[in-house]
Amino acid sequence: MTPWRARGSGSIRTRAGRRTRPSPSWRARRSTSRWPGSSTSPRSARGSRRRSGESPRASSSSGRSSPARISSTAPRPRSSRASANGSPPRRRAARSSPRAWTGSVTVSRAPIVRFSVVESTQTTAFALAAEGAPDRTVVVADHQSSGRGRRGRTWTDAPGMSLLASILIRPRVAPTLLATFSIATAVAVAEALRRATGIEAGLKWPNDVLAHGRKIAGILVESRIGTPPTAVTMVTGVGVNLAQRAFPAELADRATSVAIETGRAPDRDALLETLLEEFDAWRWRLESHGFGEVRKRWLARSETIGRPVRVDALSGVAVGLDVDGALLVHDGRGVQRVVAGEIASEVIHAARR
Repeated sequence: MTPWRARGSGSIRTRAGRRTRPSPSWRARRSTSRWPGSSTSPRSARGSRRRSGESPRASSSSGRSSPARISSTAPRPRSSRASANGSPPRRRAARSSPRAWTGSVTVSRAPIVRFSVVESTQTTAFALAAEGAPDRTVVVADHQSSGRGRRGRTWTDAPGMSLLASILIRPRVAPTLLATFSIATAVAVAEALRRATGIEAGLKWPNDVLAHGRKIAGILVESRIGTPPTAVTMVTGVGVNLAQRAFPAELADRATSVAIETGRAPDRDALLETLLEEFDAWRWRLESHGFGEVRKRWLARSETIGRPVRVDALSGVAVGLDVDGALLVHDGRGVQRVVAGEIASEVIHAARR
């Protein structure tokens, strides 16, 4: 398979360690080896192509945008057999520079596209998908000017304080299991935090990650139906609070960060690498074995099950997670399925922002 290369990005290291200059069918917008990125949107992405390689314009504070940085490195070939515990084949990641946001994060052959500022990593990922970007393309930004959360909410972040990433997914599961990608991603984030920072995170249905009852990370999964209708494109967005030492008064009792929990901010590149390793592993389990293993791990970390909850107009006790990721709530008359909604609870204080 021909390695993917972004226009102007130089060469790509192949499995054998040689450098090649392939001519792929899809090319991302112009890039250089510098870190500073650009704000993009579907319209600006298309416009940049019409301008024959001109760096895309964006609505950033300066009114200008600089090229994105794109890295793509292939892991060494490994055995395709799963391990005895059902894990996917282990892949060796390329060693990254100890400096923050340098080097390549390697979990698969798909590229990682880096920006300093975007309107939304979700919007940018969908724009790249429309141009033919491969499965598991990752968009990373230092800051979002118009980040979004669930149910139309706005995700706010201070530049450089968070890990902000969106992962392009071309799912290989039955349509009934598409919603479980949110659950799998939450598990991946929790496991990555444990490995990289020592934080034992809890999970709040459907997709919040908590530390001591306060929100440390959030997840947004969006999908678009293509042609034919079975062609589904999904983008999973992850935002992890890293370096914040304090939050506004309205969030202080509901939000936390790695720095608050551990006393220091982690290296973002290292956490991203660990997160992608965990995401690939849990995605592999979901697509290869179904929702069972993911569901079991989510339940083990759940801070929702067994507690009183209110989901929109429904009140009761959360009693389980169904086989398709729906929350099971006993409202005194019977068990009700909740497939979407926002949990409110006096016990869990981590409403989505």
